Formats: sequence, structure tokens, C-alpha cells
Amino acid sequence: AIGRPYQRVEHDMIKAKAYVATGKAGTLDIVFARQYNLRREYDKHLPYNNNAGNRPGFEFSMQTFTLDISWQHRMVKNFAGTVGFNGITQTNNFRYGYFIPAFWSFAGGLYALEKWHRGKLGIEAGLRVDYKWLQAFVNHNGDKNTYTFNYVMPSGSVGFEYHINDKVIWNTNLGTAWRAPQANELFADGLHHGAASVELGDKNLKPEMAYSFTPGIHATTTYFDADVEVYENLITRFIYLQPVLPPTLTIRGQFPTYEYRQTNASLTGADIDLSAKPVRGLELYSKTALLFAYNLAIRDWMTQMPPQRFENGIRYTLRDFRYIKEIYFGVSVVNVLQQKLIPQNDTAYALPPKAYWLLNFEAGFKVQVKKQAVHVSITVTNMANISYRDYLDRFRYFTDQKGVNAALRIRVPFFFESKHKESY
Repeated sequence: AIGRPYQRVEHDMIKAKAYVATGKAGTLDIVFARQYNLRREYDKHLPYNNNAGNRPGFEFSMQTFTLDISWQHRMVKNFAGTVGFNGITQTNNFRYGYFIPAFWSFAGGLYALEKWHRGKLGIEAGLRVDYKWLQAFVNHNGDKNTYTFNYVMPSGSVGFEYHINDKVIWNTNLGTAWRAPQANELFADGLHHGAASVELGDKNLKPEMAYSFTPGIHATTTYFDADVEVYENLITRFIYLQPVLPPTLTIRGQFPTYEYRQTNASLTGADIDLSAKPVRGLELYSKTALLFAYNLAIRDWMTQMPPQRFENGIRYTLRDFRYIKEIYFGVSVVNVLQQKLIPQNDTAYALPPKAYWLLNFEAGFKVQVKKQAVHVSITVTNMANISYRDYLDRFRYFTDQKGVNAALRIRVPFFFESKHKESY
């Protein structure tokens, strides 16, 4: 008979794409999208409040518009490239309880990317300039002010690709990137219902700046594929969530508390994807994700970083039948290690949970009815119903993750043809 709390979320998006052929020079692509999100958090009613009805404890509504314009020029004397613009504007409003303020933001970026290829060598270089503007309207705990932030920053990258032979490619990328603090990182102040914790922002946060070095190698043969990529990211003013003690005590109980902070960090890791196809239709694959995150300011490991993860699986694709095609099924085992790379004086509210493994299943097919295709797939995760907790899940302080979980998906793409038989 326990009612509330719960969440109610609505999401809708409309997206339009268009392109214009600019003669023999290239193509102009335009993508416009509008997205709306409405989120309600139904907390327990305030004591003795008989007039609240079934209103939520929090309500957030966010509207987002994006515009992407890019012009791609065709190959001219071994050169091909793209110039473009990305723009996004967001408005956020809230009612009832407070977590983050109402705000309005705009971000826009101009970029150019050029590729040169000759023989076995390819070089790619890009330059980008971004501007971000954020205005927040704070009215909370006696603070009634309007705060405005402006950020302008360039970034760039250069990459090299060398074809050692027709089966092995070596590549390396050097680049810079930056990220401005978000509204929640600057102004969060209260209970984050979706994470069952209290978050505290910092208005003095500065933009992050990252310097990356990413070498990798790709090999492909008839029976074997391999993608190996290692990376080193040095990030100045890296923004992260730091658990702090004591927990926040409210009339609802005690809640883990986190503060947004900054530090200089080093993120080193590797992504390794291996795939073997010994016979037709059969694929054996292995995926490894490694991360070593170091806090340079305190000369210790970073807190709240994902542990090492491994996935191994098998997938079999059957031959097509008359009306049923692309039939496949597979099983995989995901193994996540215990996170032992944590600071010596970590203030987290519990030790990292033990390592765990999950058995997953997937299957799917496509049914062709005349010109209409229907895609059907089913996935089952944690088939063995293992009890486990994930290090990055805030709810791990209270409960286990989900047990057996099955999902059925049906996707029906629609195609329209003109009198000239052109598909859209």
C-alpha cells in the first residue's frame, strides 16, 4: 500500500534533415532538431499539508533547439574537408521544490576539418572555436540574483593514419578540447531525487581543458579483426563529484552528500576489441575497457571512476529465408572488477562493491513484407539473476541492481517514394 515516491518523465523530439548539392564542389547538409523534456519527482507530501493534492515535489521542463550546418567539399588534389557550424540553445524552468535554478543558455561553434591522403599516408587536421553563454536566475535560501557566464575557447586536433599493408592500419591523434561547467555543476543545491543524494554546486568553477594523445592500430583479415586504442588525457580543472561527510540529515532521513570540485587529472586507459570468425556466420568477440584515473593535485587515485570491464561473447547469424532475414542470436558474459583504484582517504559512504559477472542473451531478425521491413529483437540481461551492486550507482548504498531483465523491441521504418522512385 506504499504510495509515492516515483518519477514521471515525458520526452518528445522532432528532427529534420536536408541537403543541397553545391554543384561539383560538394554538399551542404542541414540538421535541425527540437527536444522537450518534462520531469516530475513525486516525493512524500509535506506534513499536514492537505492542499497539496497529488502535485509533484519537483517539476523541471527543458526545451532544446539545435542547428547543425556543414559543407563538405569533394576531393581536390588529395584534399577533402568540411567546414560547419553547431548551435544549441536551452531553457530550463522548475516549479515546487528547488534543485537547480531556471536558466537560459546558448552555445555555438565554428569548425574546419581538412583531410589529405596520398599513398599509404593520411593526415587530418581540425580547428574549432566555441562560444558559450549561460544566464541563471537564482531564488533560493535568500539568494535572489541573476548570474551570467561567458566562455570563448579554441581547440584543435591533428591525426595521422598509415596503412602498413592492406590489412593493418596504424593511427595516432593529438588534440585539445574544453568544456564549460554546466548549470547543475554551478548551482545544484539540494536533494537529487533521481540519485537519492544531495548535490552541492560551486559558482566559481572554471572551464575544463583537456590535452589528449591517442595512438591505435586496426587489423582485419578474413577470419580475425582487432581494434586496439590507448589514450592519455591530461585535464586541467577537471570537474568531478566528491563525496563529503557527514551525510545531510533531513526530515526524510539521511542522504549521501556530494560536492562539485575541480582538480588536475590524468586519465589513462585502453579500449581493446577483438573478433574472430572461424566459420561462416559464427563470431567470437572480446571487449576490454581499462581506465586509470589519477588526481595530480593530491597524487592519488581519482574517486568515482569506472572499474575495469571485460565482455566476451559468441554470436551466430543464420542464412536468410524467403521472408525472414538477418537472423541472429548470441550470448555474452560481462565481468566488472572491484574498483580498487580509490584514494587512501576516500570519503565514500561504503567500500567499493565486489566484482560481478552477468550472463546476457540477444536475438533478432527482420521480416520483409513486400517493400516494408519489420525489425524484431529481444535482449535478456543478468540471466543468472546475480545479486550485485555497481560502483558508480548511487543506489548501491541502499539496494542491489536489477535481476533478470528482458526487453522486446519492434522497429518499423517507413519509406516514401515519389513518382520518380526516389526514396526519402
